[in-house]
Amino acid sequence: MGRLLLALALANGACSAPPADRAPRLGLALSALPDLGLEGSFDWRVAELARGDLRAELHGAQQFLDDEDFADDGNSSAGDWTQAGLGLRWIATPVAEGSWEWIAGLVWFEARGEPNLIELPGHYLGLRFGFGYRVRLTPSIDLGPELVGILAQGEGDCVLVPQLVWGLRVRL
Repeated sequence: MGRLLLALALANGACSAPPADRAPRLGLALSALPDLGLEGSFDWRVAELARGDLRAELHGAQQFLDDEDFADDGNSSAGDWTQAGLGLRWIATPVAEGSWEWIAGLVWFEARGEPNLIELPGHYLGLRFGFGYRVRLTPSIDLGPELVGILAQGEGDCVLVPQLVWGLRVRL
């Protein structure tokens, strides 16, 4: 009888969903600078720390709109910007109504055409770092901005590129 109860308890635990603050998250955001586009992300919890959660994150961005698409100032139009990265995200208070998040990781990007903020088109590899603030709209949806910096080396000199990301994250 004891084995049957143990098996039922284990089966019940195996089928239950993790608490919302531990669940993986999917993100969709507007990504601005050097151009304008969309960013998608996926993060999952890798450690619970005394003062927050540490999450691993994959992200990708495609910036396809240039300022020339909105106003012709005589400058040539920049090409598309494609970006991908892998990093860590530390969430200070994962169960609160609002939470600070810090970001650090590796990033690759390709700047095409006559890119904004950097001199030469091409492939770049570097570090991505930043912070953001998320407001919990529902138990499974967060909204907020992030300010990110990219320090990368590529076709030319070392470049520093700021980015502003504003979007939603949904817990699965």
